[in-house]
Amino acid sequence: MNVLLVDDDYFVVAALEKKIDWKALSIEQVHTAYSVAQARDILQQHSVQILICDIEMPQGSGLELLAWIREEQYSIQTIFLTNYADFNYAQKAIELQSFDYFLKPIEFDKLSLIISKAAYKAKEQQSDQEAIRDGQLWKKNQKKLQEFKKHQKMVRIE
Repeated sequence: MNVLLVDDDYFVVAALEKKIDWKALSIEQVHTAYSVAQARDILQQHSVQILICDIEMPQGSGLELLAWIREEQYSIQTIFLTNYADFNYAQKAIELQSFDYFLKPIEFDKLSLIISKAAYKAKEQQSDQEAIRDGQLWKKNQKKLQEFKKHQKMVRIE
């Protein structure tokens, strides 16, 4: 499982990298970006299951990034970190199906618990998607399987 940290404040990203025990959360790789554009590049190049993102950034908002993620149909659990207890931001985050909305200053113990829950949901979602793919594959090949079984019966009879 991989995570992407996005914040225009270098020190926030550095603190998240150092103060969260990523291995304990089963996070294999931590990617970092300091703008929405950098985040998009990383998401197009790497598999990411959890996004931890600031909302207000100079060159695009975290909400715009999440809207783009939904348009591209990436399956990512998003946790917003923000200084703003703004109802409109929270409402938009909910509308875009974010996982959580967390106010700064960061309480690392609480954030770790939220990340753990997001990781669980990401694994659950991944498992559901695999089951859907398997079901579609089975349905696609069902006719071939029936024809194969008919052929086997005919071979036994002769």
